[in-house]
Amino acid sequence: MSTFPELRALRSEVEGARLELPIGSEVYRFSKNIPMKLGMALAEAREQTRAIVTAVEAGTEPKVPDSLENISESEMRRALIGDQWDRMMADGILVDEFDAVYFTLFTWHMAGEQAALAAWTGEAGGARPPARSGSKARKTSPRSSSRKTSATTKPRRSAGRTSSQAGT
Repeated sequence: MSTFPELRALRSEVEGARLELPIGSEVYRFSKNIPMKLGMALAEAREQTRAIVTAVEAGTEPKVPDSLENISESEMRRALIGDQWDRMMADGILVDEFDAVYFTLFTWHMAGEQAALAAWTGEAGGARPPARSGSKARKTSPRSSSRKTSATTKPRRSAGRTSSQAGT
């Protein structure tokens, strides 16, 4: 009779995939291994995404669900961040940095490492990655600082996202 190795030890050796996301002078490490409830929610999201893509490709109106049935978005965010949650909170991660981490992790679990890299670098059209720096000091966002423009230089336009909800 065969002796089976302990599953978690075997998986960590074989599938030790981790994603390292640098923010400022910190590097946050995330495991590919996630809780079962989150895995099921991501599988449901994949199925819904495929159904939407199939409907759009067929020229029909896709059914877009309001939410996933077995997990809320806040639960999903917490589960994806996992054991890095408390550290990120203690480090004072900003909401746009958190959104970039969440979007990247979600993409990594849904579509793999190359898609996650595109999400992190902003090439996937999602949250922008946090600026890198050599210190923990946060620089002022270009959106909140004043910019000088010359007659030949046009001011940069926002990508459509702002840090406030003024006017809504």
